[in-house]
Amino acid sequence: MMNEILYKCLIDKLSDGVLILDLDGRITYANPALEKLVNIPLAQSKGTLFSEYITSENSGLAGAAFKKATRNEEVRDLQVKVKHRNGNIIPVECNATPLIKNGKQEGVLIVIRDITERKKIIEELKISRQKYIQCFENANDAIFIADPKTGMLLDANKQAQKLIGRTKEEIKKMHQSKLHPEGRKEYHVEVFKKHVQAKSRQSYNVEVTSKDGRIIPVHLSSSLIKIGNKEVLQGIFRDVSDLKKLEEEKKQAERSSLIDFHTQLYNYRYLQRRLISEFAAAKRYLTPLSLLMIDVDYFKSINDTYGHQFGDEVLRQLAGLLTDNAREADIVCRFGGEEFIIILTNTDRLGAMRFAKRLGGVIKDHNFKSIAPKFKINLNVSMGMACFPEDGMKTSSALLDYTDKALAYAKEKGTGSIYLYNEINQAEISGSIIEEAGKQHTEILRNKFASLSRRMNQTVIESVYALARTVGARDAYTEHHSEEMAEYATQIAEKLNLTKEETEDIKHGAMLHDIGKIGIPDEILLKPGKLTKEEMKEVRKHPEIGADIVRQVHFLKHVVPIILHHHERYDGFGYGSGMRGQEIPLGARIVAVVDVYQALVSDRPYRKAYLKKEAIKIIREGAGSFFDPKIVEVFLNILKKEKQST
Repeated sequence: MMNEILYKCLIDKLSDGVLILDLDGRITYANPALEKLVNIPLAQSKGTLFSEYITSENSGLAGAAFKKATRNEEVRDLQVKVKHRNGNIIPVECNATPLIKNGKQEGVLIVIRDITERKKIIEELKISRQKYIQCFENANDAIFIADPKTGMLLDANKQAQKLIGRTKEEIKKMHQSKLHPEGRKEYHVEVFKKHVQAKSRQSYNVEVTSKDGRIIPVHLSSSLIKIGNKEVLQGIFRDVSDLKKLEEEKKQAERSSLIDFHTQLYNYRYLQRRLISEFAAAKRYLTPLSLLMIDVDYFKSINDTYGHQFGDEVLRQLAGLLTDNAREADIVCRFGGEEFIIILTNTDRLGAMRFAKRLGGVIKDHNFKSIAPKFKINLNVSMGMACFPEDGMKTSSALLDYTDKALAYAKEKGTGSIYLYNEINQAEISGSIIEEAGKQHTEILRNKFASLSRRMNQTVIESVYALARTVGARDAYTEHHSEEMAEYATQIAEKLNLTKEETEDIKHGAMLHDIGKIGIPDEILLKPGKLTKEEMKEVRKHPEIGADIVRQVHFLKHVVPIILHHHERYDGFGYGSGMRGQEIPLGARIVAVVDVYQALVSDRPYRKAYLKKEAIKIIREGAGSFFDPKIVEVFLNILKKEKQST
């Protein structure tokens, strides 16, 4: 008796419906979950035939299953539909077992589970699969699906079959390396393995062979995807035969000496011809014409730091950036060295300035990358412009000369400057330093030398930053970490109302704080696991190494303490000199806060990044022990406003 009570209590609390039928199929018991499922209380359903609650289309199936259960056999995973009191139809899954008492079958116990959600999910998956199949089959590009373990082709869409002239059945019997020309099998087997290991989208140009022996140039983009529960490698092949033809035409132009071989832009010879014709057209039709000259700031430091090969790659990428952002009617040329010119047709002074500012922002935000060894840098460019007819020139050569003078003026004013010809003081253009000295223009001379000093200092800064980026080339985290830190550190300094000079020092300190890691071996710096005591001791040398590097640059003398003490703790338990509180240089206290925050929200070799709210909590809890509380308060307010603006 006690066991029956316990069983009943247990069954009453089940989320699945439980039903007991006698051997005639009449309901003798239904638990609360089943009552809820069909919205009919036991008092009302007891004694009625369960077949009344089954839809007519499933009555035969349910009846056969019930007869099976009355013959002392179990029924598993039977799917039928039952009727709710309000007329709704509910899909359910049933498991029936004979109910035996004292060795004799008295009835049938059925466990009923509502599978409405499961059915819905299955239906959605079917729809999703159908959509994928439609996209797959009707895609404009050829798509091949391969087994990442064996390299055997599993599927191919219509365009893939058309591309190589083979049926889907033929393709399914092929290894992926057979898509490519004979003699390259081993190479493509290795490339396939690398694509599988990369776990990210890979793109490159390659050739495939059709059934009739034609060699077809394609652009291949491959990535690992999941179809159902199976991971496969999907390759999207775009036929670039027409593009190859265009490239051949461009080579013809190159052979005609109108294309700069290195950047694939028009060269100076073409510029001269085109500028004459465009200037003549502008005069004839009374339309505006502007000329924009662009020069990479401190390009020599890039070549000196990274080598000429990387410098050449930067120029190629910049050429592509200029072409992508110019209008179709504009003419982009390489003027020589690191200088470029864009002929802006039908563009007046205002339009030219708008374009130049937008272009300058695009260039500044762009990451210029190398393939091997891995480098990544940002550029600043100076720009000069002259405009016809607003600047009053009479010839195309004068337009070019005025533009060159505007660029020279922009270069003198400092990195990233943009100037129009009409903004230049003509006395500054024509007057030489000797003439000005003879006239005792001491103020002009003072400004000239100050400008020269700023440019020299900026050249040094660019070179030191370039050195710092070589650390980033070893560790991608360090690269982005330092640049983002510099932005936050600058904002904190401005909120604390520090002087322009102090703010600049803190910005440099944030950017260069990890420069000393250049002296730490890769096996320690990039180690994925926990460091040993000896390894940690080596890592803790990087502030001193960094300070020694920067100490050689006299005008960065105020940055040295920031680098040297950025791992001190506010409570005195950090490393460096064991400073505490206000003894720690202000710049070092600022860098300490943003350094830890940026480290927390970044992926590291030994852990995943924290969520921003988790990182903020850690920073807040460290106020007074690890960090200066005042700086923490300012920094958290900056983060709060940043979140509100997004």
